[in-house]
Amino acid sequence: MRFGIAISNLSTFGGLQRDCLSIARNIVAAGHEVTILTTEIRGSIADPGCSIQIVDTNNRTNPGRDIALGAALKAHRQGFDRIIGFNKLPMLDIYYSGDRSYAKIKTGAWRPFSPRHRTQMRLEQLCFSPSSRTSLIMLTERQQNEYQSVWKTPESRFRRISPNLDPARRMPHLRTDGTRERIRAELGIAPNSKVWLSIGSSAWVKGFDRVAAALEAFPDSVWVVVGVVPVSGMGSRLIQKVTIHARGRTKIIGIRDDIPAVMAAADLLIHPARIETTGTVIVEALANALPVITTDTCGFAPLVEKADAGVVIAGAYSFRALVEAIAMARAPGQQAAWSSHAKAFGGDPSLSDGHEEAARLFVGELW
Repeated sequence: MRFGIAISNLSTFGGLQRDCLSIARNIVAAGHEVTILTTEIRGSIADPGCSIQIVDTNNRTNPGRDIALGAALKAHRQGFDRIIGFNKLPMLDIYYSGDRSYAKIKTGAWRPFSPRHRTQMRLEQLCFSPSSRTSLIMLTERQQNEYQSVWKTPESRFRRISPNLDPARRMPHLRTDGTRERIRAELGIAPNSKVWLSIGSSAWVKGFDRVAAALEAFPDSVWVVVGVVPVSGMGSRLIQKVTIHARGRTKIIGIRDDIPAVMAAADLLIHPARIETTGTVIVEALANALPVITTDTCGFAPLVEKADAGVVIAGAYSFRALVEAIAMARAPGQQAAWSSHAKAFGGDPSLSDGHEEAARLFVGELW
């Protein structure tokens, strides 16, 4: 079969982009032909083993890219047996959803007057309205429920897949082979310090300001932040905030390739995100025996409860709830128990099956 896969942009940094490239490789490995259509390549990406076609657009806004991709799909429709979108687009046979409903998260009385809003709503409608024929792949139950609450999409058009944990990032043995101590020494962290870890490139979305405020309540704790470059604007703002709350106890270490090793050095992953479709970092933490404190806005938060490996803050966020969750982790034996539970749960190989499942759905009969 000949597959056309459309995605707004390709890079090595975005989770959706990594999903797209990995699934494309699985489809090619199954003997099919794949062409990826995108408006932009950011940075250097590994060869996906298929053709990549750049779609020209003079409009660099998200709706502008989507419109350009939609026009390209229309022009090339006869060249593909099946068209798959990683963004909401017209003419899709299958939509792989890495985000939440635009209708749910973009609210406000002024929104309908915005051309951008109208364009995005129309694209979402084309994929999710009851009359649409687009098959839909979701990453979490919460995500599916949100779309159905807006569009009343029939249950039969949805499929959910497992998480997409890279097996190479499952390394719980690093907590006991000396790596934990080595990374702490490298970062200048005392052996008896309580180490919090947060990972992400968007500080506000990931709730880093919430973690910074909580740090003041725990003077024996050190906070390690991965994904934010200290010299960037975001890094400067974060440094300013933690200077107010906890001078000298924050390590902003930029982008790292050795995430399992950094996780081994930590005692808790603290991820009080405001908006998070999935939260793959949560799955990675569990796979690396790292207990998790997160919010129930994260699609993968239920896995923390299922594993009994941390705390999920339910309902409207409060500073008090975060402090109480961190305090709970300090009870005698609690952190060790959570870590043991996380290691057992994170060893489940099905946590890495998502991309293979998606590829099989793409190649199989439409539903």
